[in-house]
Amino acid sequence: MTVAHLQQHLQQCSLILSGQLGFLENAVIGIDVLHFTAAKGDPASLVDLLKSVNAKALFVFPGTFDPGYASLQKNLRDLNVEYIVAPYTSLHQLNYLLQNKVINAVYSSTSFLLFDIGKVILSLDKTFKYIDKSHMLTMLNLKQDRFVELAMIASNTIQPKKLSAIFSWVQPPMTTLDDVEKQRAYIEGQARLLYTPVLKLDGRVDPIQIHRQTPFLAGKVIEHKQDSVPGDLYALFAAKLPDELYFHASLGFTLPVLDLIRYNKVKLEIFSDEYWAHPKTKDIWSKIVDIIGSCCHRGIRKATRKIIHPKGEIDINISIFPNYWDELDQLRILHPIDMEFDWDTFAQCLPDQLTKWKGGIKTDYEIIGTALLRSMYVYNLITDDGITDNGQYVLKNGMKGFVEIVGKDRGEKDVINEIRGVLEVCFCTAEVLGGMDTKRVDRTRQDWMKLWELLDL
Repeated sequence: MTVAHLQQHLQQCSLILSGQLGFLENAVIGIDVLHFTAAKGDPASLVDLLKSVNAKALFVFPGTFDPGYASLQKNLRDLNVEYIVAPYTSLHQLNYLLQNKVINAVYSSTSFLLFDIGKVILSLDKTFKYIDKSHMLTMLNLKQDRFVELAMIASNTIQPKKLSAIFSWVQPPMTTLDDVEKQRAYIEGQARLLYTPVLKLDGRVDPIQIHRQTPFLAGKVIEHKQDSVPGDLYALFAAKLPDELYFHASLGFTLPVLDLIRYNKVKLEIFSDEYWAHPKTKDIWSKIVDIIGSCCHRGIRKATRKIIHPKGEIDINISIFPNYWDELDQLRILHPIDMEFDWDTFAQCLPDQLTKWKGGIKTDYEIIGTALLRSMYVYNLITDDGITDNGQYVLKNGMKGFVEIVGKDRGEKDVINEIRGVLEVCFCTAEVLGGMDTKRVDRTRQDWMKLWELLDL
């Protein structure tokens, strides 16, 4: 979403400039996925265009779940193009990456001008269109804070409610902010601009201006004293999810579930009506939400979660005392050799490796195997008594057998999407056992790609 009417206004004032593609030689361009998809961009064409000047793209997705993003992320993986998923807005994440020189330029909408930046690219072709913000403010006779005020009133990505038509040639009488709802929208927009958290280079999720000490990265032990804490302190911190979940979401998984935890409700329209009508559906989603909710603050578990689908809603309560998670957490795969995962080895060794313990796992085989083991437990293919007959069938026939058993009376496409969701959540919990380490990003991606290969039916 752009700042309403601003781009047309700047076009009329000749403030949208052109540059030769060669000016971007050797640059890393941060791509705002919201702007890219709104412009109906083709990732392959963009990648080839940038390669012609030895530049590359880094796609940044917003944190809110959109079913269409999954296919775009798959295209980017096929093209070997890097992307991350921001914890909240792609604009704030791009601004942080630009400040820290991870990227050299940003392809986005006029909403990116709300930040204290130099230039923003609006379109990319053999030539590219961009706005020089300093030049724009000078020609419009505006200071930064006044421009932000006007943009908040006009509406933009961060504050989408139109309070008045500012950047328009047909000006209505100027409205004041005496309306309570407009005041609230304006203040919330300013607050979101200043304080929306971003995923930082150390794996933390904080507002840009917050700099936390991270002695744990150096292996230091932090001792905490058991002082009395106000009983309602969770009201301030309960909505903050663990940084590990945002880190894994930045790589592309667990998005629907994170939205469900974060906003209490989520729309899932990628499944059929028959899927939502099936009695197994609520049971599986209750387990998925329970798994993620178990590692969140207790205050997060107090509200009922709503899954909204075309035929209605499903209410899900996260367990205050996650006994189900306690059982699942002990299921871990151990393997003496650091090797790549393969299904045959997993199937042959699983009976011997099926033990419950609290030790750590760290190899690729152990992490992927643990994700699969836990997924089978979610579907009752493995129980506390051992591997069931259906579980034996799955081990013998691979993921095709998995889909066949789980989807006996449900649609194959629905079941594959559901299994993928369960695998992603179980993979996330297994990966956390290996330690949150941003240096492990490449191996995490490789492990996750292996899971996708298993699901490539």
